[in-house]
Amino acid sequence: MCYIAGAGTSHFFIKGAGLALSILAISFSASADLYECKFNGYSVQPISDVKGAKPKIVPLESVSAPTKISGLIDLQVTPGLYSWCSMGRYGERVYQKTDSTLVVGGVDGKALFKTNVTGIAYTLAMYPTNNAFNAFFPSTTGSYVETANHENNSDLVKAVWWYARMEFYQLPSYAGVPASVTQIGPVAGNIGNIVVGNPWSSDESDHPRPLITIPDMAFNVPVEKPTCTLTAPKTVDLGEYDVSDVENDNTQKVSATVSGNCTNTRKITMKLTTSKTTGTDGSLLANTASSNAAKGVGVLLKWPDNSLAVPNSTNNYATKGNTIIPSFSESLTAQLVKSGTEKVTSGTFSAIGTLQITYE
Repeated sequence: MCYIAGAGTSHFFIKGAGLALSILAISFSASADLYECKFNGYSVQPISDVKGAKPKIVPLESVSAPTKISGLIDLQVTPGLYSWCSMGRYGERVYQKTDSTLVVGGVDGKALFKTNVTGIAYTLAMYPTNNAFNAFFPSTTGSYVETANHENNSDLVKAVWWYARMEFYQLPSYAGVPASVTQIGPVAGNIGNIVVGNPWSSDESDHPRPLITIPDMAFNVPVEKPTCTLTAPKTVDLGEYDVSDVENDNTQKVSATVSGNCTNTRKITMKLTTSKTTGTDGSLLANTASSNAAKGVGVLLKWPDNSLAVPNSTNNYATKGNTIIPSFSESLTAQLVKSGTEKVTSGTFSAIGTLQITYE
């Protein structure tokens, strides 16, 4: 309200409701159990053989990028990797540093390590006995990378033993398994270091960083070797001819087919051998009949590509390309011809040739 006391002077009296201000004091508090975890003090941890039954590896026909060809395969670790926790501030995250020596590539952030077969590699992970996670050695080399974060759940790495597991991958560089190789395994060397907690402390004994190593062929897994089941006719009937037919090259070309099924095979090679040859250059199978034998004749054989099959020589026939051969069916041709070494005479004829077939 307003009251006027005199001219030129005004006084104001303000009357209103009282204003009360209430301030709420809120206190915030939190409590957490802080742990720091670490490995036992073993400085070197070699990987050893497969735990349990060994799977058989079957390579693929071809790949354009690193492709997994096995499931997870569990491995032994010696003398034994053990982690424990106590009150502290460095947590329980897992860090790994990959050594570049054996690395041949990477896939999905995981390092690929060298084996005894070009184009076959493996990844390697460390895991606690509770199977809570797989900590794969990273494709980044030479520095520590966080590979497992448990969101402050120290129970996952508290008082547990650790083991290793791996996966096989096929690379585009794979060109088959050498004939002398029956098992796939690692090349010896260092894999890298693993740390639980702080990997950067100056005192390594405070947070041990075990070095994971791999002896030569520490683990080995059978590889499915190339196999073929092939058949060929034991007898080929070349026909009956007059002497004039042979002299005038009027004899038939008769097919002899080699066929069958193969596994994990990329190349098939055929070579011809015989106990007796004829012809001016020894390129024909000779008559081996013991009585009333025809003279001046031999058998001319040609490979499926129509090139001459020369017996007892380095000459051979091999499939082309570098792809898996699931089935095989190729025909040679055989023809009774004049040998050019003597006059053609009538009589019986029999020749023996042996096909040596190899596959890889």
